Amino acid sequence: MRVLRKKMKYSISEMSDLMGIGTTMVSNYERGSSEPNLTILIKVSEIFGLNVQDLIESTEIEILTKFENKNNSSNSQNNNIIDKSKNLKNVNQTQGGGVTNTTHTSSEKDEVVKLREEVVFLKEQLKFTQGLLQDALKK
Repeated sequence: MRVLRKKMKYSISEMSDLMGIGTTMVSNYERGSSEPNLTILIKVSEIFGLNVQDLIESTEIEILTKFENKNNSSNSQNNNIIDKSKNLKNVNQTQGGGVTNTTHTSSEKDEVVKLREEVVFLKEQLKFTQGLLQDALKK
């Protein structure tokens, strides 16, 4: 857990707030001198976006690899959307506050629709994640 916490740049105090426990318990879990119960495992899995089963059954290296792959996948997905946005500049050009009326191919229009759907999906994911974090901080 220490490696994941440091990857996320959380202090022990921040992690304890997210988990709803004291800093001593976080430290004990990280050192292996205490084992977390199911409630704590669920909170840890939510914080790091991993399965409880992975936390229980995987080695530290396997957990770290899954965490990094998840984050690399998210970063890749975000970069892909940014690249698509840049490539679609010509589709929705704005001049003086108005949109120019240009003729676009159906594939360009389809790409805009897909991009908008991806943005909506990512916004929903962000709201869900923010809600989880806020709930964790309240406890």
